Amino acid sequence: MNLPITQIGGRKIAIHRTFAFVLLFITLQAHSGSREQAKRIHDRLAGVPPSNAVLDQMQALIDEDNISAAANI
Repeated sequence: MNLPITQIGGRKIAIHRTFAFVLLFITLQAHSGSREQAKRIHDRLAGVPPSNAVLDQMQALIDEDNISAAANI
């Protein structure tokens, strides 16, 4: 299988497009603010917009890397 060659940090490596997409997605998610992440989680699970108080609670939990607890709210 011929993979495209990409240069990263002065080194050439073969990288599959799917892997590149997943890596980009993860990077973008990591840079997303915790409040936006809280809103996205709430919207997907509850299907209704969250109140500011709920977003504040979820944001605090996400900032503590406690995503499961934030989702349980």
